[in-house]
Amino acid sequence: MRDAHERLDHAALRGSLFVVVAVLSLLPLTRLIWEGLAPGGTASTSALVRVLTDASTWTATAHSLVTAFGGTLVAVVIGAIVALVVTLTDMRARSAFVFFFVLHLVAPGGMGFGDVRLSAVLGLFLGWLGGMYVFGGLFLGFLLGAVIGSVLIAVGRRGRKQHIPFGPFLAAGTMIFVLFGEPIVSWWQGFGR
Repeated sequence: MRDAHERLDHAALRGSLFVVVAVLSLLPLTRLIWEGLAPGGTASTSALVRVLTDASTWTATAHSLVTAFGGTLVAVVIGAIVALVVTLTDMRARSAFVFFFVLHLVAPGGMGFGDVRLSAVLGLFLGWLGGMYVFGGLFLGFLLGAVIGSVLIAVGRRGRKQHIPFGPFLAAGTMIFVLFGEPIVSWWQGFGR
């Protein structure tokens, strides 16, 4: 019973979506027909014959249909690709993005929004390899940033209040985990046994 109800819900959703897309696609064509039937707001058959025999009418109709349906098709293809990528990465990029976004909100002066956007890309890149790779690559980026930042402050190259770019450390941690992450992940997973 529940499966039949869910199928009915899905069919209703698909039907509603089809109606919305059809209406939005046909609105420009409807406007074009109305302008042909009643130029200046006055309906006349001579205007209709003149409009229907004009080649530019059919060119405009074709362009309206191609634009409407083509735009819909492009949006569906892009949406499908994004859904596929998000599915294949098992939402790991989103998790990395949310973590860095919350860090940015908690301490806006400490991390720029470029680092937040970079974390999403790096999470997407590492997500193909696995969840431990995302965690390990970004953690290694934090570790590299902390160690090198501390050394720069200790030797006087940077002050405690000066900004140190974090993106290169995130990228370095990601690349190290891409190249050498498998033995690290294997070691870590065997560590608790």
